[in-house]
Amino acid sequence: MNFSEVLYRPMKKGEEGIISALIVDVFTEFIMPLYSREGTDEFLRYAQEEKISERSQHNHFILVAQIGSHVIGAIEVREFKHISMLFVDDQYQRKGIGGNLIREATSICQENSPEIDQITVNSSPNAVQAYEKFGFLCSGSEQEISGIRFVPMVFKLPGGDGA
Repeated sequence: MNFSEVLYRPMKKGEEGIISALIVDVFTEFIMPLYSREGTDEFLRYAQEEKISERSQHNHFILVAQIGSHVIGAIEVREFKHISMLFVDDQYQRKGIGGNLIREATSICQENSPEIDQITVNSSPNAVQAYEKFGFLCSGSEQEISGIRFVPMVFKLPGGDGA
């Protein structure tokens, strides 16, 4: 893949449905088998187009990765300090798209909130190794809330307490 073909940019109003569909497709294939019915229902509610739109107008921002007119990945960050979702189309996984989305999002977080010293994520159990490759460290053991299974992780920003 030619990485110069991938564009990283903020989500545009009206793209919430495309983002939701991407997230649901990847979730269904890779994460849903690990979740109870309660967890699946809870996640699918969170990933609804209307919920994404609502969050993006308040304290969340969403970046997308696209090739041509095709959105291939998305990251959603809350309050410039917590990754609430990161999903990459299955045919583009393990090609650096997720890492680039994290780097772009981290840069935005630092620009908008220079005092932050870390970014957190509640990783699905099957994504822990990917986050570790991006520089995140486990900050707790696996937990489950409302059926959502996750491992809390943290990325110490350069110049912060843990750098």
